[in-house]
Order: sequence, then C-alpha cells, then structure tokens
Amino acid sequence: MNFQIIQRITLLVLVLNSGLIPRIYGDPKQPVKSPVQYRLRQIMMDAVVSPRRDAEVRKLAETVLAEASKGGNFTALAKRYSQEPGAGKTGGDLGFFTRSQMVKPFSDAVFAMKPGEIRGLVKTQYGYHIINLIAINGDKRHARHILFMLTPDRADSMAVLETLASIRTRLIGGERFETLFARYNTYDTLADTDGYMVWQKPGDMLPDFANAVMGLDTGAISRPFVSIIGFHIVLVDSINYNPGKLLKGFPPYIEERLKNKNVKKP
Repeated sequence: MNFQIIQRITLLVLVLNSGLIPRIYGDPKQPVKSPVQYRLRQIMMDAVVSPRRDAEVRKLAETVLAEASKGGNFTALAKRYSQEPGAGKTGGDLGFFTRSQMVKPFSDAVFAMKPGEIRGLVKTQYGYHIINLIAINGDKRHARHILFMLTPDRADSMAVLETLASIRTRLIGGERFETLFARYNTYDTLADTDGYMVWQKPGDMLPDFANAVMGLDTGAISRPFVSIIGFHIVLVDSINYNPGKLLKGFPPYIEERLKNKNVKKP
C-alpha cells in the first residue's frame, strides 16, 4: 500500500499540465558560458493537502460509504471509485494479510471487525478507506477496501509555488538563505547539509534541476520549479568552469559535520 511514488508522479503531471510553471531556462541576455559543474543549495517543499481538499475527498468517501452500507455492490463500487492502483481489476480485494502487513490505523480497524462488516471512514497516510472484512483465518484477515487518496490538487500546488516565489523575492532582497531554509525546507535529509548539494555536471542532474540553473551565474536564484521529488528553488553557490579539474563533495564544514555524524560512539 505504498503510493508515494504514484502520488508524486500524479502531482507532477498535474502541475506541468496546468501551466502554473513557466518554462524558464535562464536569462538569454547573459553571456554564453560553459559551466563544467555546479554546486547548488536548495530549499525543497512538498505540496500539502489543504483542509478544503480534505473536505472534498471526505465528502465523496462518505457518499460512497452510505451506498455501500445500504447494500451496494462493494466490488462494483471499488472498481468505480477506488484510487488504489489495480482496483479496477481487483475490486479492492487485498487477500489475506497479517496485522503487521498494513499500516496501523488500517490494521486496527480490520482486526476489530467481524466478517461481513463494513467500516469507514478509516484515515491513513494514504487517504480515506472504506473497509469490508470478508473472512478470518487465525491471525490473518481477508478484506477489501475502497481508497480515496489524499493528494494535493492544483490549488494546493499553486500555494507551494507562491510560497517559493515569495522566498525567492526575500532572498534577492538580502535575507539569509540559512534562515529561510530552516523555516521552509520540508526535506529532512537536506537539513544535514544546510541545503547544499554535491558538485554536479549539468548532464548528471535531474533534467528539472539542469533546466532551472541553465544560464544562471554564481549567486543567482532559480525560479520555483517542480520535479518528481518535490517543489524547489535553488541557489547557485559556485560554478566550476575548469574541465581539467573536477570538484567533489560538499563544503568542508559540511563534510566534517557528516563525518562526525557517521562516527559511531563507543
């Protein structure tokens, strides 16, 4: 029941098709240069589901729950409404599973049910579920469900882009990167490096990153952009123009921090 990758791909397609993000590849007025490598710093954010979006999804789920509770064909409802990958074929049937195989809120609900019972709405990290317990076999349960995924919509995505645009304006206005990074970055792994990324050739970057920094000089800040892993702005910390001397790693203080973090204490 791991849908994060599917959610991100869905969100990426939605945002790119919406026209919210201009295709900007740097300033054509800048002199032509040939950077060999970039060292970037980034602030990364995820779109979050707004209360408005949550209410919309919940309302639909409640409508379907009422229909299922009145004797509606559960399999047919799952095929029609469930957003679980493959539900169109399986009708939401999960087969037999143990308690540990499902996320806790889901398992807690299922293992408290009786065969034939329909329960909902059960909220997990993936969305709202309507659950029908089919059978019990020892420590295993056979159930089917209808999933209404809680994914950000266009308005939620636009809100993140607007926040990143505001951060960019504040950075250009002189506010410290470290301050805004600490407040707005939502990607925990970047916290260890203060947003720094290792030296990379443009061809080794994700295409969205390469496009975002194309034509930018040292100290410049990209416009907000979206990739399959999230929403970003990047600061061009340094550029290496020397093809005969490829650079590696993070700034020395970050390398030292990571080294100390990885040292096992006795």
